[in-house]
Amino acid sequence: MIKVLLSGVGRRVELVNFFKENGFFIVSLDIDLTAPALYFSHKFYKNLKFDNQNFISNIINIINNEGIDLAFSLIDPELPIFAKNKEKLENIFRFFPNYDVVNITYNKSLFFEYFNKLEKSNIIPTLLLSDLIEIEDKKNKKLKIDNFVNCIINDDFLAIKPVLGSSSKDFFKIKNIFKNFDNLQNLTKYLINFFEILNLDFKKFIIQKYIDYNEEVTVDIFYDINSKVVELCQRKRLKVRAGEVERAVTVKYPFLTNFILYLSDILIKNGFKLVGPVNFQFLIKDEDEFYLSEINTRFGGGYPLSYYSKANFFEHIKNIFYNKNLNYFLDSRYKENIYMLRYDSSFVIENL
Repeated sequence: MIKVLLSGVGRRVELVNFFKENGFFIVSLDIDLTAPALYFSHKFYKNLKFDNQNFISNIINIINNEGIDLAFSLIDPELPIFAKNKEKLENIFRFFPNYDVVNITYNKSLFFEYFNKLEKSNIIPTLLLSDLIEIEDKKNKKLKIDNFVNCIINDDFLAIKPVLGSSSKDFFKIKNIFKNFDNLQNLTKYLINFFEILNLDFKKFIIQKYIDYNEEVTVDIFYDINSKVVELCQRKRLKVRAGEVERAVTVKYPFLTNFILYLSDILIKNGFKLVGPVNFQFLIKDEDEFYLSEINTRFGGGYPLSYYSKANFFEHIKNIFYNKNLNYFLDSRYKENIYMLRYDSSFVIENL
């Protein structure tokens, strides 16, 4: 039986159960002993917070003590730490991309800057706020600002969000301030005051073109160790709560599958190697105008819908672990029009 460590399990009870259904032994970690998914695992430990200096050494001790075969993290802040230490436990962390890849996907400023160079038409125009506010007459910053303004000058709204944010926290939709100020100095004063009122650090935020989309689609993707797409499943968000999908339906848009395969080939050529479970998030107006808004190098929170729709990523994990040949299903196996309607349930325990 393959022993799997799941870090940051939180409420991911379904995911724990999927692993168990597919014959894995699950050891779970969370910083909070009231995290429900802990109690559906075969074994669990209280974890240290990701910014604790002993975080990774504690993980390694558990891996050694439990004889762990594979490890996954389910929360964003831990991903760069696991990736940075991949060389220490290459076989255990085999489904983590390298640190550069994780850092680029986790940091929204780096993400949009990197992908804008690869595929400009499907990437949201983005500017780091510190580039705007701390311009100091630097030519490269001035060029970035001019390019950004040219992309958004006719829009009514803009979006402001954290560089390292998640779950839509501290997301702001604002009027297009570039239309309201006749010079950059007045604009920067306004932005500084805006962030001072909210008690937020502008250096930790980006400003973007606001996309008035018709659909938001997340695509769960499984990559092999050579960064080839093994399988994918598209799921349209119908309702979101606290940044996580609550209701969704599977869709099958050929233009998205084609784009993912096309972009994945470009990434391979650029040495940007994704591996294992990953999810791409898209904002879609129509098949001729859609934007890649985010990449998460982990199991997505809505992956249960993909699993119920027959996109079983655990098969691929086992095949890779046992050095077996993979079946490259792409989008052929999962079913369309499968709905996931989530609700809250409870269980009671005594004496934590």
